[in-house]
Amino acid sequence: HPVLYQRLVQAKQDHPELRVVLIDPRRTASADLADLHLAVRPGTDGVLRAAVVIGVPNEDIGTTSDAGMIHALSAGSGDPLRTDPPWSKSQASDGVPGAAEAGDRFGAAVAACELGEDRAADLAVGVPLEDFTTGGLTRSNAGLVDVFFASGSWLSTTGLQTWSQAT
Repeated sequence: HPVLYQRLVQAKQDHPELRVVLIDPRRTASADLADLHLAVRPGTDGVLRAAVVIGVPNEDIGTTSDAGMIHALSAGSGDPLRTDPPWSKSQASDGVPGAAEAGDRFGAAVAACELGEDRAADLAVGVPLEDFTTGGLTRSNAGLVDVFFASGSWLSTTGLQTWSQAT
């Protein structure tokens, strides 16, 4: 879309550090401008339009620097993305294990894929510098992944699983 393309050009000029991933079955001028173009098979990108997940690993939580956060924005049928309120989570959020600690970088990696048994898109969130203790041994900056499973038409902290080298 020409308006999206112009906004993308302007955003890249204003913020050279910005990295853009474009999901579109077609190769377009916007795809050429993107850092990564995912050319999905036509007709398979419908679920991808339903939500956008943004990892913000350098987000400060209160006075805790670089604890990290994710924001998930959804779109209803034919609706634009709703940003008020976004579904935002950090390790300080109810239902999310652990604590928001300096430098954990919750949200440094996010991936939507089917991890449960209901054929719905679940969300894996990387916490690369998380410390954890298992068997009396503390592992510093070992990292882990929190998995938010889909519940109905959206994500939930119910049944959230944490995966690490010890699981």
